Amino acid sequence: MFGEKLKIEYGGVECGFVILKIKEGFSVYEFIFDENLSDPFPKLVNFYLNLQNGRNCSESFTDTYDERIIVFKISAQFDNDKVFLTIELTKKEITLNETFRRQELLNMIKKIFDSLLSDKYFPYSYPCFLYISEISGTTFSDAIMDTIQNSKRDSSNGDILNNAVESGRLKLEPHHKRFIANYRRMLTHFIIPNDWFD
Repeated sequence: MFGEKLKIEYGGVECGFVILKIKEGFSVYEFIFDENLSDPFPKLVNFYLNLQNGRNCSESFTDTYDERIIVFKISAQFDNDKVFLTIELTKKEITLNETFRRQELLNMIKKIFDSLLSDKYFPYSYPCFLYISEISGTTFSDAIMDTIQNSKRDSSNGDILNNAVESGRLKLEPHHKRFIANYRRMLTHFIIPNDWFD
């Protein structure tokens, strides 16, 4: 069977940190996407769409402040219904290769999207959600920090944020709600919004 060794998995989100795990056999490599790294999901959706359409594709995941710094790169080359997947872990100078059936690879990536959508910390703890809060001209990010700092520390930051939003102590503005709706739509219908922040 194809694709037994190499796997890409969603590793969770907690207050500004999204983790993707690359597994090969017993080796596990974690990539943490925080405020310093670009959001991986629009590029993964684009990669998924290219796979669906049978097109060779490649996506690079870069540092937010210097796009010349590639954190890792994922590429797919088609041979009939088989896909040769290459993952380059650039900072570790490691290249991983595996052959998959196309549907196996699509299922693996779709599982990542579904895992994010079902994560109890999405979207309020998601770094892009915090970023939209910062650039929107509102004080939402300050309110987030105040809420976390003034809370009892027996809970995770994600739980504190979820409780604050659900209780109404943190109010979502219309642009926050649009962002959440657009993000969910992207991960369910594979439509990448032209502008995240309007």
